[in-house]
Amino acid sequence: MVQRITIAPQGPEFSRFVMGYWRLMDWNMSARQLVSFIEEHLDLGVTTVDHADIYGGYQCEAAFGEALKLAPHLRERMQIVTKCGIATNRPG
Repeated sequence: MVQRITIAPQGPEFSRFVMGYWRLMDWNMSARQLVSFIEEHLDLGVTTVDHADIYGGYQCEAAFGEALKLAPHLRERMQIVTKCGIATNRPG
């Protein structure tokens, strides 16, 4: 089981390892397959997940949400760390 760490004296608490979903769209998983994947890393103690709005061409968070719609009880077992407003160097 993965150890947990407390970031500050009053929390929050995270798993020592974080599951990053930056490449989720490259994994070609169905929502049901993703549910199984999420269950596996939660069962191992990796309960902190990393997201950002720009991951996967702005599609990763939506795909993750579709999986959680199929298994909403999993949300209670995880901590979601996210970022927004990341500037890219795209023209225009």
